[in-house]
Amino acid sequence: GRSYAGTTQFGLATTGVAGLETIVPVGGIASWYEYSCSQGMYLRDEGYTNWLAGYCASRIQDTSDWSTVGTKYASYLAQLDKDEEALYGSYGEDDGFWGIRDYTRNAANIQCPALIVHGLADYNVRTKHFEMMYRAYREAGADVKLLLHQDGHHTPTHPADEFGFEINGEVYDELLNRWFSHYLYGVDNGIENMPEVTAQDSHENVWVSY
Repeated sequence: GRSYAGTTQFGLATTGVAGLETIVPVGGIASWYEYSCSQGMYLRDEGYTNWLAGYCASRIQDTSDWSTVGTKYASYLAQLDKDEEALYGSYGEDDGFWGIRDYTRNAANIQCPALIVHGLADYNVRTKHFEMMYRAYREAGADVKLLLHQDGHHTPTHPADEFGFEINGEVYDELLNRWFSHYLYGVDNGIENMPEVTAQDSHENVWVSY
């Protein structure tokens, strides 16, 4: 899952829910404050939380729940707007609006391994986010790997366009297949020994391990 779909994986992992075997978030958000603001200033339009919640909501198909003023979900979106605007760029309390949307604060709950994928030229979800979640994983003592490419806010594969990054001679989809085969089906293929950080060089199409 990429972007919002990668972010929800971070959120899920920090609940510590049983049965979650692994996550592979791509360009995911670690803290909604750090996505919308930085050091007390807005990076995006005020009310972005309200807009994005509506944009990503499946309930938009349910006009009875969506379009009528006073319905539960419409009221919730309106309250999001008010709560965010009241802070005007500040983080606020740890258990407040932004605090409960900061997944790094629940790092102690993390149990499942993660392969975190992020573009080093991602100007939508900044590179700060993969570092924040990486540190959260390390704090939790859970296995985590970073795969960092030189592209932007993209997944390193697009089968419909016959596009896929090669990582040390292995197509990204093949690497994913090995990851899920190991963590979901117990296949002994050595993927757990992948270097902690695998990053694409910015000058040549070579991958460096750290």
